[in-house]
Amino acid sequence: MPDRTLDAGSFAIYVGGRRVATETFSITQGVAGATAASTFRTETGDAVEERSELQVSSKGDLRSYDWKQVSPNPAHATLTADGEMLMQHSQAAGQATVQEHPYLLPASTSVLDDYFFVHREVLLWRFLASVCRQQSGSVECPPGQKHSFATVIPHQT
Repeated sequence: MPDRTLDAGSFAIYVGGRRVATETFSITQGVAGATAASTFRTETGDAVEERSELQVSSKGDLRSYDWKQVSPNPAHATLTADGEMLMQHSQAAGQATVQEHPYLLPASTSVLDDYFFVHREVLLWRFLASVCRQQSGSVECPPGQKHSFATVIPHQT
């Protein structure tokens, strides 16, 4: 069965009424879970292009996260769940060595990459699924409801 598209679109970033960057994204769901893929590109100045792919299980747990800076200077980072730890491997632009960053966080941790708006949408969906109920064809959330989620911001190591 092919993956089903849950959402797709773009976020435009404006400064002083002028478009300076765009993030295009798609969120698909398959048998094993969901994937949020995104590309960020600047519209002015030095061309910057970054890509990300977030894969979560059908329970919402992190399977993997992959970030790439395509231009101007290639760099990449991956984040994977390994039992009760997350492990990040990253290679900064112009660096030959890969750095390892272990996090004592469970697979249920949400990824909030500074560079991609779509991760906020995924976190919102997670909140709605955790706290709210579907009744009479609409989503109902208790007023003032709070919920805590563990999060990791991959580029802030």
